[in-house]
Amino acid sequence: DTAFAEGKEEAYEKLMPIIEQKEQEIKQKDKVLEQERKEKELAKQREKEAMIKLAKKMKKYGENIDEIIKETGLTRDEIEKL
Repeated sequence: DTAFAEGKEEAYEKLMPIIEQKEQEIKQKDKVLEQERKEKELAKQREKEAMIKLAKKMKKYGENIDEIIKETGLTRDEIEKL
C-alpha cells in the first residue's frame, strides 16, 4: 500500500505541472478566440453601418427600393425606416 501511495503521489507531482500548463494554454486560446469573435462582430457592425449609409444615399437619390435591397442586403423594412 505504501509503495502504491508513493507511486501515486510521484505521478501526481509529475502530472500537475503538465496539467497546469495545458490549462494555461487553453485559457490563452480562449482569450484569442474571444478577441477574434469580437473583431468579427465589430467588422460585421461596421459593414452594416456602411450599408445603411449607402441605402440612405440611394434612397435620397430616388433609387428603387428593390435595387437598394439588392445592393445593400438590407431588408425592405430596414430601408423604409431610414
